[in-house]
Amino acid sequence: MTRLMFAALAAATLAAPASASTSNVFLKGSSVHVPYGDLDLSSRDGRNELSSRIQKGARLLCSDTYGDDFTSYSTREGCYRAVLADGDQQMNKIVRR
Repeated sequence: MTRLMFAALAAATLAAPASASTSNVFLKGSSVHVPYGDLDLSSRDGRNELSSRIQKGARLLCSDTYGDDFTSYSTREGCYRAVLADGDQQMNKIVRR
């Protein structure tokens, strides 16, 4: 199965479940796996779907189940942005092949 895999830069400071899934996206340790073998990345719809999966993966990887204070929020937000940037970069490399 073809998939993207990226790890959160701040994974050590975040409490993410050991295993979770959201449709085609799943966590394994401090990495999120985003399959894309079923998508046509030459089409806009395929790229949009992969982008949606990357967003789901970033939410899973960067979720914080402990507290709602500003520090936790800013840490989650920084993680989310970093994971999105990494996932988008990987997607762009794949699309250019």
